[in-house]
Amino acid sequence: MNEINEQLKGISELITRIDAKVLEINNKLDELTAALHEYDDESYGESSFEAFKDEDAANKRMDIIGQNGNTGEHYDDDRELGGEG
Repeated sequence: MNEINEQLKGISELITRIDAKVLEINNKLDELTAALHEYDDESYGESSFEAFKDEDAANKRMDIIGQNGNTGEHYDDDRELGGEG
């Protein structure tokens, strides 16, 4: 019976260490997630908005997209959509 109690004590200590590591990992994941969201917000604010800040550039882009339709007919070369040149 004493041997079983020693094994249970060892298992309990192991579980305690595992729980501490899981908590540490979760905290690091939370930090990483927050950093990624911050980076994404900064990137979105700089690139996506800036690309459409100039109304003429935005209109030109929309004209090109309008020509494209579903077939990409406005391309000068014979490439297929999604494929390489």
